[in-house]
Amino acid sequence: MAPRKKAEGLAAIVAKQDSVSIQELTMQDFFAAFALQGICASGAFKEWTNEQLAVESYDIADEMLQRRVI
Repeated sequence: MAPRKKAEGLAAIVAKQDSVSIQELTMQDFFAAFALQGICASGAFKEWTNEQLAVESYDIADEMLQRRVI
């Protein structure tokens, strides 16, 4: 039997990313997260790439920030 590689599973194929502290998140990030959740719940995303999902989520977040009442 061949020896196992140390990095297996999902961790082996996902590029390492720098972690972001929750203190670094902006309102835009939170709004984009909620927008993404709404997009996914609607089922409208089935043909979209991950990049398209991210762009649309942040576009919605930008619109929400523009209309935010202080």
